[in-house]
Amino acid sequence: RPVTAAWAATNIWTGTQDRDWFADGNWSLGARPVDGEDVVITNAAGNQVLLTNATPWLASLAVSNSSLTCSNWATAVRATNVALLNAARITLPGPFLFTNSVMSNRVHILCTNLLIESGGGLQADGKGYLVAEGPAKGNQSGSNNNSGGGHGGRGGDEAGGVGGIECDSTNAPATPGSGGGRWLSSPYPTTNGCGGGVVRIEADAVTVNGVITARGTTGEPYDGGGAGGAIHISCRAFAGTNGAIRADGGNGGIYYGGGGGGGGRIALDYVALAGDPTVCFSAAPG
Repeated sequence: RPVTAAWAATNIWTGTQDRDWFADGNWSLGARPVDGEDVVITNAAGNQVLLTNATPWLASLAVSNSSLTCSNWATAVRATNVALLNAARITLPGPFLFTNSVMSNRVHILCTNLLIESGGGLQADGKGYLVAEGPAKGNQSGSNNNSGGGHGGRGGDEAGGVGGIECDSTNAPATPGSGGGRWLSSPYPTTNGCGGGVVRIEADAVTVNGVITARGTTGEPYDGGGAGGAIHISCRAFAGTNGAIRADGGNGGIYYGGGGGGGGRIALDYVALAGDPTVCFSAAPG
């Protein structure tokens, strides 16, 4: 990490040009952030900032009342201190296809201190594989009763076939959840029944008073639920009060009982607990 100057300025997002983090016209200093700066994103225009590559090594990043969307697998938020305050979200674009086994997007944070306050969070719900996509997608039939996507656990079986298989590493999960099976002639949109995305955190100290979620979404009426995604946290000290970390599978569709999505995977590698954390962990099936 670069040495930061003591006189580094604060660069505040204005969003006067567009959503692009790397557009100079979107920042109060008239130029995109550079190494060592303190960066503030608050009350962003349209509440959306788009990050398409790794940030410089910032002194700090504070987000409130805004959403930062990380696009592309290699994109990473890099800073000494990262704070997600009230109504702050770091999230992903929509779900993606299983094309040439390439995974499209993830939330990746490299920092010294990560603080997620109550009301703030990392959100990758339904941002993994699209419905009927992924290496463990649910079986799809010609009509109804489609099975659930698999990941940490198998997807639920239905008359349309067996659920998606278990997959991914238990200790270092890195694979998005697969989508549930889909009725081939479905008139419903493909926004549901998708798998949860991937969240990767590498830090010295992590405090979760808010939420980290990578849940699968509920299937459309005839479809299976999406499987939960992957959350992998590596840190020296872990703390949190009333926080939640969830990679649950999505429910099956309501009409003919599509199979529920399998739970995702969560791995927390830490050296010590700071205080007495009260953080809920869940990777339940749909």
